[in-house]
Amino acid sequence: MMRIVLCFIFISANCEARGKFAAVISQYQDTIKEYRDICLEETDTKPNKLESLLNHGVYDKIDDNLKCCLRCLYLKLKIFDETGKISEETMRKTSGTENLEVQDMVVSKCQFRNANLCEQAFDISNCTYYTVKNVY
Repeated sequence: MMRIVLCFIFISANCEARGKFAAVISQYQDTIKEYRDICLEETDTKPNKLESLLNHGVYDKIDDNLKCCLRCLYLKLKIFDETGKISEETMRKTSGTENLEVQDMVVSKCQFRNANLCEQAFDISNCTYYTVKNVY
């Protein structure tokens, strides 16, 4: 009986965590919606690749077009500028969560610099996704 109760508690907690992370993904989608289609078109990126990245964290099969789509989004959202300088304030606002501790974690862990802004955007996106996912 105790095992059944523990399994139920674990399943409930797991479902709640998935629900919270789904809310984060929804927030990401809202954040980028103004620029999504523009950046997809500018970089010749297939929409399903961006959706797979955002919804499922598929970072191992990412191509240069998708990395540059992220760069486009990050520039338009002002997460970083043309020199790669990161805006901590914008990074917090676009982290997908209102939890200040999680925002602090994203800012402290995910401030990558790279001369190639497509690679920089990819590194920041990957780090942000998994930093937030590990909390939720």
